[in-house]
Amino acid sequence: MGAVRNNPASSVSLGYDPAGRLNHTDIDGTVTDLLYDGTDLIAEYDGAANLTTRHIHGPGIDEPLVSISGTTKIWRYADHLGSVIAEADATGNALAIRGYGPFGENGSTAPNRFGYTGQQYIAGLELYYYKARWYSPTMGRFLETDPIGYGDGVNWYAYVGNSPVNGRDPTGLAVGDWWDLPANLERARQIANEELANRPNSHNDMGDAMRHSEWMNRTTQETNSFTAWVAGTGHEIDGTLRGGQPWKEMLMDLHNNSVGRDAGINNSPIDPGKLWTLPLTGSQYNSYSNGCNR
Repeated sequence: MGAVRNNPASSVSLGYDPAGRLNHTDIDGTVTDLLYDGTDLIAEYDGAANLTTRHIHGPGIDEPLVSISGTTKIWRYADHLGSVIAEADATGNALAIRGYGPFGENGSTAPNRFGYTGQQYIAGLELYYYKARWYSPTMGRFLETDPIGYGDGVNWYAYVGNSPVNGRDPTGLAVGDWWDLPANLERARQIANEELANRPNSHNDMGDAMRHSEWMNRTTQETNSFTAWVAGTGHEIDGTLRGGQPWKEMLMDLHNNSVGRDAGINNSPIDPGKLWTLPLTGSQYNSYSNGCNR
């Protein structure tokens, strides 16, 4: 558990469960313990372990529908990004209407537990808990670096590539809807086969480098950079561990994959001058540090 300080609260202490989920807040002496079902917050308890609020969610990611405190029910209504824009009681009477700035800046009223893109809002911090990291709507950026590194772009603090009206980041890891990942990975596989057909005989040469980078470029543009990172990195690791690919090849391919993802993120053509090749002599590969052409 770590202590932090931020306005408007003067003292804040946070705790996390073994799965890394926020499960405890102590804000100026007010203790709240949080219980989850997967990634969904389903219950809140006070410092004496009394149940204070239950939350019911829809089938999607970050889809809070109803909150129940004693006999009081609050129904939540969201926009296309999943942001809670209205709340009503059990009879349909409006309790709150909320608006947000493009990066989730609060309107006239602060969110009641769930707000921008359906994420938890911690009022004492004026921050959103995006599972993998914390997000400041005032600053329009995350407060920690991206755990997946360059997998979602070169700016490790940026929120959805600084295009918040066009996407969301449900896990704090990458732009997009998490449940789209299986379909996105299938599309990545299809693109890989198409690029392989375009350059079937290239191996460790410029054609091979272009094939890898074009695969990542197209996958980034047609799905998202996280899918591209998962597909490309997973392919190289599998090839090295199970397929006997030399580690020097893996490092070369990972570099060329990164060049392609950057091109896709920036919607720019691939610069062949940034690609690496690895000359092959029989079954021997030149030293990576001395033998790679760049």
